[in-house]
Amino acid sequence: MVLVYSDNKNLTIEMLSKAVELAKATKKKVTAVIIGSADEKLAEEYISYGADIVFIAETKLKDFKAEEYSDILSKIVKETKSETILV
Repeated sequence: MVLVYSDNKNLTIEMLSKAVELAKATKKKVTAVIIGSADEKLAEEYISYGADIVFIAETKLKDFKAEEYSDILSKIVKETKSETILV
């Protein structure tokens, strides 16, 4: 599994392009992560750019908090058994 996360939409889209290349070369799937509010439209857009799966982790934090974000990403990495992570 190739996992992609950025809080910047444009950067995520760029990384999805590379993730798709890596996934094809390794015969893996691409997972994108959205942290914050549930944004189904954004999830659909990430799928259109090559994500096979999009995890949406809702949080009530308005500002970035490294501890919470790293906990969320760690759980998703373990759950998906991601081998390659683009952040």
